[in-house]
Amino acid sequence: MSTEPEHGLGGRVINLPRGKGLGGSSSINGMCWVRGNPMDYELWEALGAEGWRWSNVLPYFQRMEAVRGGGPLRGTDGPVKVTRGSETNPLYQAFVQAGIQAGYAASANMNQHQHEGFGPMEMNVGDGKRCSAAVAYLHPAISRGNVRVITGALVNKVQIEGRRAVGVQFVLGGQTTVAHAKREVILSAGSIMSPAILKRSGVGAQQELRDLGIGVVHHSPEVGENLMDHLELYIQQECIQPITLIQQSNCLARPRLVRSGC
Repeated sequence: MSTEPEHGLGGRVINLPRGKGLGGSSSINGMCWVRGNPMDYELWEALGAEGWRWSNVLPYFQRMEAVRGGGPLRGTDGPVKVTRGSETNPLYQAFVQAGIQAGYAASANMNQHQHEGFGPMEMNVGDGKRCSAAVAYLHPAISRGNVRVITGALVNKVQIEGRRAVGVQFVLGGQTTVAHAKREVILSAGSIMSPAILKRSGVGAQQELRDLGIGVVHHSPEVGENLMDHLELYIQQECIQPITLIQQSNCLARPRLVRSGC
């Protein structure tokens, strides 16, 4: 998946890889564990998203994570294991100090009080393994026996009667099927696919939906708008000491392994 041409990036089209599988993009991402900035949630509520202020969402962050020695704002017994790297390589501190020397703030823990600045990064990793949403939530639920997972299905839209979601329409093996809800429908397809499904369901900007031949169920022009994602920038520097990861990741850089047939 790719973006439309980005005006702020000279019209370039940016790649947007998505995780199609159990756990979604949490099964393919870089495992960087970064909470949303508290002021973003305050802004959301100020703009009309009632109940989304930081003090309301903080308990959910705490319930989901298990952090060792994380501090008063962190969770300790949640399903998502959160750890930090060993930081033994001297390049870690060299990078942080370079940022500070350039005039940026330092942050001992960007998920605690100081969210901006240079400092250590946390990871959703437990016992050396990726702790995705599937590992943390879905697999235990399947083991309990009260969750049925249907793989290979593509959700088309949410079935809406009046102003209430009553089910989900999806395609499986070329056949269109509707799963009817007894209580509620939870749409959790990420920041890209959730608005796409809502629009296919008739929830979005009415003119855009009409132009696409979709019947308007609810005019909501904010759906799919104002997404801001971080950029990923690659910088290469020559290291004057043999302390980089190339010694571990490149067979040719490890003579002992070359001799053993690497």
